[in-house]
Amino acid sequence: MSRPIRDLVRALAFCEEKLPGATADAVEDVINDARDRAEMNLTGKVLNRRSGALLRTLRVDVSARNNKVTAQLQAGGRGVNYARIHEMGGTIEGKPWLVFQLPDGGWRKVRRVTIPRRPYLEPAIEAAMGDLGPQLREHLSPLLSFKALP
Repeated sequence: MSRPIRDLVRALAFCEEKLPGATADAVEDVINDARDRAEMNLTGKVLNRRSGALLRTLRVDVSARNNKVTAQLQAGGRGVNYARIHEMGGTIEGKPWLVFQLPDGGWRKVRRVTIPRRPYLEPAIEAAMGDLGPQLREHLSPLLSFKALP
């Protein structure tokens, strides 16, 4: 085997070893940016912050398995069961009534409440996805080298 082919085989083996990690790093940077954007959406831009409980439940998960990188931005959990209704919207029905306190201190009793859709995660992910290409380029450029020879 000639030297250039041997060098190419070594370079490809190196890239194969390093590529999943570099890709995962780029995706992690983007999903963390999405988390920061979602945090901004929860501080008055989309939803007003009262207790900060929803904000504290924001979490990111990135995994690289079988040559596939997946990332999730999640919110909600124990004690914060309203995360999904704010993102998706919907109707909550009482059994038989919903009773809640109004901002002026009074009380209200109704059979159902319709919550409008106020997405805070989806727009954050969409905005951050615009940075995926540059992030990939930044993380992968040390692994790849291209030269133009006239």
